[in-house]
Amino acid sequence: MRLDLRDHGSLALWASDCAAHAPHAAAYAVRAATYAATPSDSESATARERDWQHQRLPKHLRQLVFSARGNNRGRGA
Repeated sequence: MRLDLRDHGSLALWASDCAAHAPHAAAYAVRAATYAATPSDSESATARERDWQHQRLPKHLRQLVFSARGNNRGRGA
């Protein structure tokens, strides 16, 4: 299969759209962890999920994800 110029344009649009959704996926994971926890553990579960994400996200994406959800938690990019 050979891609032509139109295919490359479509792939570029698709990739930029996926990147636009990344912060929302991270926020959804935090909400899911929070709701899955017992009420007394929900704050801790939220913190654990955010820390898990922060440790695994590439450095160049951390600021995008954490600032997009309005919570950088004082962490550097």
